[in-house]
Amino acid sequence: MPDAKKTPKKSATRHFDILGIMLFVLACFVGLTILIGLIVSTKKKIPSNVAQICTDTTLAIAHAESLVAKNLQNPKSALFVRDSSAGLLYKGNCTYLIWGPVVSRNGFGAMNATQYRIRLHYKTASNFWAQQDLSILSK
Repeated sequence: MPDAKKTPKKSATRHFDILGIMLFVLACFVGLTILIGLIVSTKKKIPSNVAQICTDTTLAIAHAESLVAKNLQNPKSALFVRDSSAGLLYKGNCTYLIWGPVVSRNGFGAMNATQYRIRLHYKTASNFWAQQDLSILSK
């Protein structure tokens, strides 16, 4: 009688191949879900007190002075004078118009007095104060 060769069952190895592919797809899905969760969680949260931030004049002035100083030749030397020529006007919709004198060093190192005017807007979606318009004029 001829020897019958036993052939391995292909269905058993096929099940292991399919199971391996399914585990790989599952691992990719879980990894992608975790990655998306990390990206979303690291975005800046929008504060719940947007109305309070919009009407906080001290915060608006601080951001305005910071933005004005960045546009001067020597930002670290900027001295903002709060006198009768300085002012602030809330235009609504989280927008301010702020003006006043600033003294800073010019390119030669001498102190120079100028007048600034800036329109500042708080972007609620990104939790960010944006400069809309800025002019710095010599006195």
